[in-house]
Amino acid sequence: MIKIKKTNRTYKQVGTKLLPVYKIFIRENETYSGTKDECDKFMHSLFNTSIIVVGPSPHLEGMNMGNKIDKYDIVVRMNNSYTIKNHKDYGSRTDMIFINKMWEKNNNKILESLIKEYGEKNVILKKNLNITKPEGYTQNTDASSNMGVLTILHLINEGFKNIDITGFSFYQNYPFYVKEHYENQKGMVLEGESHSQKVTVKEINELINLGYIKLLKDTQQYFNIAKQKYL
Repeated sequence: MIKIKKTNRTYKQVGTKLLPVYKIFIRENETYSGTKDECDKFMHSLFNTSIIVVGPSPHLEGMNMGNKIDKYDIVVRMNNSYTIKNHKDYGSRTDMIFINKMWEKNNNKILESLIKEYGEKNVILKKNLNITKPEGYTQNTDASSNMGVLTILHLINEGFKNIDITGFSFYQNYPFYVKEHYENQKGMVLEGESHSQKVTVKEINELINLGYIKLLKDTQQYFNIAKQKYL
């Protein structure tokens, strides 16, 4: 959630004028302060930030998507996906990591070092997600829903626009995850579907129709298969 508040007694000298200072809060944390014009420019920059959510589906192998992924302003991954070393296909950057309860429980010892490396604000635990329904969204998404959908809702509620999605197959290929993902998350990745894809497909479809997200071609082809199956 983004909030803009005008300070009561703080001013900034701009040329010959003394202008009031505004503060921008994201997730209740002060992120930026400046004059009204400066805050407007910051918000414009935020809303035009390119952001991509990268999944661990093996269909990205051999697609040479790495460079394209790394050109985004913000690269988002979930759970152990940040450990994937196939940078040629999956990209090398990770700016934000979203963590589910199972990962947190099984990796509690390394969570502190992860936060130290990426920053506390960029390692988002499931219990801290903002999954408030954005404007127009009607699906009954709750904390038990697919982690990818919850991640997307959180990003929308944080004010991000231009959210692209890649590396997701909606369980329409096998294996469901790249081999590295399995090996790095032994005991935490299920062999079968961990969530109802019928529900997930409905959620994703509505987010697309509302203009909140865009699927890249690799993911769109699997989504089309899933839509024919579930919708």
